[in-house]
Amino acid sequence: MKRFVFVCSMLCMSLASFSGVKYTILGKAPQEMNGEKVYLSMMSKNTRVPQDSARIENGAFVFKGETERNDIASVYQRSEHGFYALVALEEATITLDLTGKDFPVQSGGTLSERLNEYADTMAAYNREAASLGIDKMADEFRNPQTSDARKKELIEVFNSVRDRRSQAMNSLFVKNKDNVLGAYLFPSVKGFYSEDEAEQLILSAGKDFQEYPSVKRYWLNSMLERRAVRATGLRTLKWKTRRAICANFPNLWATENMCWLISGLRGVVRAGRKCRT
Repeated sequence: MKRFVFVCSMLCMSLASFSGVKYTILGKAPQEMNGEKVYLSMMSKNTRVPQDSARIENGAFVFKGETERNDIASVYQRSEHGFYALVALEEATITLDLTGKDFPVQSGGTLSERLNEYADTMAAYNREAASLGIDKMADEFRNPQTSDARKKELIEVFNSVRDRRSQAMNSLFVKNKDNVLGAYLFPSVKGFYSEDEAEQLILSAGKDFQEYPSVKRYWLNSMLERRAVRATGLRTLKWKTRRAICANFPNLWATENMCWLISGLRGVVRAGRKCRT
């Protein structure tokens, strides 16, 4: 009974303390893009359907909105002048400059600075791949006339670039596990960690990280079921049941209580069966 009261009180506190994150994105675009539409899609939504759009007028566009928590969004344009940029959605005025030669530059709050570091790191590895002629190497590797010895050399080059890039992403992930950038990177780097290590990593992370949808899905699929098995002996947990539990316990402090809840439900089912017999 005490656990039930605790869970209910924490849920009420969570709902009462909710306040959205209001963001403003001020974009600067080349004049030749006037009249064209720019789209915004939040990465946490995990959908190709954009959540907002704006039209470029006099070399500028504006996005204003509110999200449940800090997020990362892609801002993109589909015409011949098309571009793609990752933008931080945080309680700040974010500027996005598309007029530069290399890649879009943004400024804003702390999350914007972290996202710029990520963009700089990935751009450096893309330049390295281009300088090595990775695309030509890939074509050479697929060529049936390429010798096995040469293919082995090419594989070593590919693996070297890939491993250094993965290590760099993991370093960025470790630095950002207290925010949504770490959550955004988590699916790409979780292979570095065992399930137990990933569990401890999530439990020690910040709230923005823990409550990011992709992290919650991983937690739900990979960890809650293991805990339920250990706590109750249940070997299977239907997807709809797992999804309902996750929806009703949005914070990770509730994961311990989830096992207790399943155990209690199992007892109710057993009692019902005894009554019928």
